[in-house]
Amino acid sequence: MASSARQEDEDKDVEVRCSARVSAGRTPGERSLHSCTLHTVEGRRIVYLYGGRSKSGGTLDDLHVLDLDANVWSSPKIKGNKPAGRYGHSAVVHGESLFVFGGQSKVRSSDGMRAAAETEVCAELHAYHAPTMEWKELNGEYKEFDSPSPRCKAASCLIPERHGQAKMLVFGGCNGAEVALNDLYTLDLASSTWSTPTASGTVPSARYGHSATLLPAVRKVIVLGGTCGLSREGATDPEFPQHRTTAYLCPMTVHVLDIDAMAWSTVTCKNAGTGAEPPPRAYHSAALLGKNLFVTGGQVQHGHLAQTHYIHGAYILEVVENQWEHNTIKGDSFIPYPGCALLAHTACAIDSSGMIIFGGALEMASGFDCVNTFWDVATDAKQKLNPSELPMPVGTSGLYNTMFKLLVVGDAGVGKTCLIHRFVDDVFSSTGKSTVGVDFKATTIEMDGKQVQLQVWDTAGQERFRALTTSYYRGAHGVILVYDVTAQSSFDHLQTWIKDVELYSGEEAMKMLIGNKDDNDLKCVDTEAAREFAKEHQMLFMEASAMRATNVSAAFRLLVTEIMHQADTLASQPPAFEHKLKVNAERTRRAQTGCQGMCG
Repeated sequence: MASSARQEDEDKDVEVRCSARVSAGRTPGERSLHSCTLHTVEGRRIVYLYGGRSKSGGTLDDLHVLDLDANVWSSPKIKGNKPAGRYGHSAVVHGESLFVFGGQSKVRSSDGMRAAAETEVCAELHAYHAPTMEWKELNGEYKEFDSPSPRCKAASCLIPERHGQAKMLVFGGCNGAEVALNDLYTLDLASSTWSTPTASGTVPSARYGHSATLLPAVRKVIVLGGTCGLSREGATDPEFPQHRTTAYLCPMTVHVLDIDAMAWSTVTCKNAGTGAEPPPRAYHSAALLGKNLFVTGGQVQHGHLAQTHYIHGAYILEVVENQWEHNTIKGDSFIPYPGCALLAHTACAIDSSGMIIFGGALEMASGFDCVNTFWDVATDAKQKLNPSELPMPVGTSGLYNTMFKLLVVGDAGVGKTCLIHRFVDDVFSSTGKSTVGVDFKATTIEMDGKQVQLQVWDTAGQERFRALTTSYYRGAHGVILVYDVTAQSSFDHLQTWIKDVELYSGEEAMKMLIGNKDDNDLKCVDTEAAREFAKEHQMLFMEASAMRATNVSAAFRLLVTEIMHQADTLASQPPAFEHKLKVNAERTRRAQTGCQGMCG
């Protein structure tokens, strides 16, 4: 009976939930083709995020450290010289060091993932020693035929050996001319010595932008996808005609390298040919969680981008049963909207049931755009990750006591992004692009002696994104509706926005109405009409100017004050029905008084 129940439990679909992760400290900037590696030090889980391709196309040389258990980002104060910036490199962690090999180490212009100008790849090997915070170039014992040639966009993984030793395995990549490779190398991390193992079987074809994942229990490595870089003739996708993928993408054939036998083989999945397996792709991520290998994102032929399988899901290779499954991810989506691809990101397994996804490039009709979005993906229903439930140090450690999620909505062009940037970074730009899907920023403020972490979500105002952005109301502690005081239509459309807020946000979410661009002489929306609208819908109200920094901080702080007051009320009034009556009455009273003392 117990065996039957256990089998039934194993047959259930894996529940997968995604949510944005907000950590204390300075979040790394936008990047793609970076590395993200996990290290466990005396029971503490540390993630090293290094390098990458910047938003402008240059190389990055910064190193960021995330303490997963404290949920804090930090940047080590490097001693001595550090390596030149690079992206498309390989990285593993062993002992007290982060080892980095190859990559492209010189700034150049590029078109998407392909070179449009002279390129320079390298075969340098560097190590970062965590206790001393020092970088060191490792020359090792150079052997002409055993040392890898310069390359980038290779796939690598750590191969643990006996007696605490380990090797770094590197497969494929491309050279300076972006010619794909399929050679295999191992690096002895103790002696910094390269070797070229001879493997039997059929070696996977030359590729780059692929993945290599170790199955530690059986000491096998799975290689998936990639591209050979050759051009193909492809018809324009009829639904997204602006898109056209010209590179040949490798099928997601499961190539397996047995480390001990040093033999290549190809696994035929049980449900091959049924459509369960993922379509060809490159620049995806692959992370092993328990017995499931999760494949997310990647560059695919654009006919697949509108499919729910790509937008809201992950492909899962069940490595024991050797079969593919597709799982719809619940919660937030790291793909912002149909017709958009996330590629060249990193996915790092942090335990047997969860992983983090950071950064990458969004491929859109208009081109590529690097991001620094940070996601938690949990596969165990008992460990569903909600941003507000993440481990948070208390105020005595100098960090924060609590965290609130704020959502900013309204028509396109009303200045939502400008308000957020003014509040978080105290900067203003009138040339910003429209928000694609959703974006968010994090900041910490002090309120009543408490360190409060704010996760501020910026949503797109265009109609085509509405179906996707509504999912982000869930879990919001506060919602800010923004209109443009110089555009009557943006105020009129608030009737539609408030319906979404009341339908999708929690009943206890505090609401605020902000009239932006109050500095403009062409103001046409009547202040009193806006105040009455706010009062009718039990919202706080304030007019502000992101350009002149007028009332921006005051508006956000007022909202947070009311959220904190409501949280205190919630804690002190446990009976649900009585609490709801009191909170609604208090909300009505405060909405009626609004902020007359501040914005008169």
